[in-house]
Amino acid sequence: MTMKRRIAVWVMILCLAPLGAWAESTEDAIIEVTCGRDGVEEFMAAFALTWPNGIVQKKADNCYDVTPADVARETDIRVFKFSDSGASYAYVDGAVYNLCESFGGYGFLNAMPWDYDQDGQIDLLTASSWGSGIHRTEISVFNRARKTSEVIYSTLYEADPQVDLIVCADMGPSDSGRGASLRQVQVLDWEDGDFAHLRYRIVGEYQPAFPMALHEVPWDASAAAQLLGTWYGEMEGYDMRVGISVTFTADGTVSLRLIDPVSCQYEEAGTAQYRVDGENLTLITNGESVTAPFIFTGEGLVLAIYGMEDMSFRRLSGEELAWMESLQLKYRPGDISQVTIDYGVSERFTPEQMDAAITVIKNEFLNWYGCELHSISYASDERSASEYRYYTGAKRRKTGKNYVDGIVFMSSFHSAAEDEEYPGSGLNPDYEYTGYNWILLQTEEGQWELITWGY
Repeated sequence: MTMKRRIAVWVMILCLAPLGAWAESTEDAIIEVTCGRDGVEEFMAAFALTWPNGIVQKKADNCYDVTPADVARETDIRVFKFSDSGASYAYVDGAVYNLCESFGGYGFLNAMPWDYDQDGQIDLLTASSWGSGIHRTEISVFNRARKTSEVIYSTLYEADPQVDLIVCADMGPSDSGRGASLRQVQVLDWEDGDFAHLRYRIVGEYQPAFPMALHEVPWDASAAAQLLGTWYGEMEGYDMRVGISVTFTADGTVSLRLIDPVSCQYEEAGTAQYRVDGENLTLITNGESVTAPFIFTGEGLVLAIYGMEDMSFRRLSGEELAWMESLQLKYRPGDISQVTIDYGVSERFTPEQMDAAITVIKNEFLNWYGCELHSISYASDERSASEYRYYTGAKRRKTGKNYVDGIVFMSSFHSAAEDEEYPGSGLNPDYEYTGYNWILLQTEEGQWELITWGY
């Protein structure tokens, strides 16, 4: 399938903007995290107000100010870290905010000042690690205005997710701004139980397999909301860790999917028709059309979401286009052509109702590159009722939707061979999976939504 027929991209955006002071890190350089005690008492008092129950486990003796020098110089954000757990927090405007995950990893590694959303307030571009099962590094942005931390890249999707990375400025100030890149590091002299006093050696520059755009082109939120129509409403129930994937096909159809980069799960957000006229793109949804200018490469168009307020179209680089082209050629869609269906015995659902839910599962499986789906069987009325009760409350709070029922299927499938395995799939290569669960919830409108899958 060629690029002109189908473009599907994971939007994992590293958005950077120019600013003044800068630092550079070279290969083999040894970096030692500076740990200070100034401000700890003030921080702990604010921590106690924010998390009164958590203060029992967090001791001032284990707390350190690990704010990098350029961050302290250019922002009023301070970073505090607990040496006994790696738990890391941002302290700003007299309040404490979660900065990153830390369980099973080193927590906060480093940060640099960056105006991520170009609102004039300096944010933090941060590197951290966590995960005792699958260790991974995450690059995130702590937004100064919203005071939230947003993951914009994770090594979870890479062939080697356990690599440790830091963020580095890689050129000095100029009229065109400066750039930033990732460096692979090796943690040195780490003593178990002290996550604050870290020393690491820079191994070299790190090139992620999944491309990251380096510049944001902001677009007014109201224009984005109008252009996306009902899609924008679908996004409002999601937190900052959500990306989107947009697919344009040759028949004039465009579809949108929401991606959770932590769980690697997707949700369909809708389809529309599109038309290209010069430099304008027209989307037609529910009989209504909206036209807006856009940047088009001639090969593909990607819609990117930045936080929950700014959206933009961005130009695809030649490297990204080549990467996507090779991806389309290398990874074949999941095979759903030879699936046997077992409806079992149910007083809860008809075969027709089950078929609607099974279609959602099949559509998802198409993205399981190189895998072959063999069977889908209904679990039971009891299991479906139980999982519905378990998931519906949390899902309703997240999306604001009412869910009227739930259904569970079991499946068997064969995973891709090692040379066909999609990076970061998390599956054992060339392996027969049995008893694999798929759990869906049904909305008031009768639509099935895939909630989770696995064992």
